[in-house]
Amino acid sequence: MDAEHSVSLLAETQHGLITRRQALELGLSERAVDRRLASGRWEPVFRGVFRLAGTERTWRQRVEAGCLKAGPGAVASHRSAANLRGWPALARWIEITVPGHRQVAAGGMVVHRSIVPPEDRETLDRIPTTSAVRTLIDLAGEMPRERLGVLLDHALGHRFFTRAALERRLEQLGTTGRRGAGILAELLGISDEHNLGA
Repeated sequence: MDAEHSVSLLAETQHGLITRRQALELGLSERAVDRRLASGRWEPVFRGVFRLAGTERTWRQRVEAGCLKAGPGAVASHRSAANLRGWPALARWIEITVPGHRQVAAGGMVVHRSIVPPEDRETLDRIPTTSAVRTLIDLAGEMPRERLGVLLDHALGHRFFTRAALERRLEQLGTTGRRGAGILAELLGISDEHNLGA
């Protein structure tokens, strides 16, 4: 299989995107990549992440581009993860969480640094994403109590997770140093001192 075909096949699985590193690993040269950019066959989304011309420009493509830019282990999180699930009335930001040691800078996206273990990860529409439970816990520190209550009711009402699963994950993560988790515990009627080891 030639490099061009390999690149096309990989891009199909990534919402029409390819990174410079991936293209080089698949056999294209730096010069070949630059030619595709100069000719308009590839278009930059973020530095080092390119959209193949002719593929549809979508918000989901930009979320995927953010994950590719951020590198291995990065996941769509916060508002991005919520919007991927169709949760209501949230701004369509590009929000990515990366391992705590990694430095990522890119205009047009918000980068969070945190450990996201396997139990807090899943894939939605081929995009690595925080789980529904972790998404709500992350959002708890980003919005007013009333708005958080609406999202909690929506997530429980549409069975994105059970109350027991959310309470269990809150207990495992704890509220100390986790902004907004105490408010989420209050909305659930949990005593921090009794049930979350605060």
